[in-house]
Amino acid sequence: MKECVFCKIIRKEVEASMIHDDADVVAFLDINPIAEGHTLVVPKRHFVDIFDVDPLILERLSVVSKSIAHRMRAILDVKGVYLFNSGGFSTERSYQHFHMHVIPRKEKDDLKLSEW
Repeated sequence: MKECVFCKIIRKEVEASMIHDDADVVAFLDINPIAEGHTLVVPKRHFVDIFDVDPLILERLSVVSKSIAHRMRAILDVKGVYLFNSGGFSTERSYQHFHMHVIPRKEKDDLKLSEW
């Protein structure tokens, strides 16, 4: 998909703070983080949403997300993470390219997804 910003990041047409890059998945820091280290995990192939994503790619996204969560715990001393995807066109997503959010949580950080 030519106009998709995530596809442009994958093709290196748009700069991103990349923290993971393999044959199927990239991960980079969110440009509008709700917490330090907020990371997006994105398949290199364009899938619109959870209903569209290849099951093997979804498995790879999960493995990479878990690895990033472990790195966050070690580097940022987080106590947990939010791990989620907003799927479908009625979820107010900004980007129509499937992606996972890995958001570090610290004790008493007052972060509430309902306010995001």
